[in-house]
Amino acid sequence: MRRPSIVSIKQRLRQRLPHWLVLIREHRRLHGELPNIIWPATFSEKILCRNLFDRRPLLTQIADKAAVRSYVESRLGAQMLPQLYHLTTRPESIPFDRDSQADCLPIEKVG
Repeated sequence: MRRPSIVSIKQRLRQRLPHWLVLIREHRRLHGELPNIIWPATFSEKILCRNLFDRRPLLTQIADKAAVRSYVESRLGAQMLPQLYHLTTRPESIPFDRDSQADCLPIEKVG
C-alpha cells in the first residue's frame, strides 16, 4: 500500500481551509507580514479587505466586461457605449469575412 506523501497531505489540508484564511496566508507569504484587516493602510491590505468583506453584487457585474455594458447602458444610456462588433464565448464563431472589422480589432477572452 502506497503511503501519501507530505506534499499531498498539505494539499488536501489546504483545500479544506476556509477561503478567508487562504487569502490571509497568501498575503503573508507574498508580503512577509500578516495583513492589518481592521485598519488597512496599504493598497494590498485594502484590496484584501474588499475581497473578504465587500459582497456587493455590483462589484461582480463591473468586473465582467460583457456584463458592465448593461450597467453603463442603464445608468448613462446606450450612446455612451462603444460599438460592439461581436460578443462570443466561442472563438471559432468570430466572423473574419471582408465586411467584418474583426480582423483589425483586439480580441479578448470574456467569461
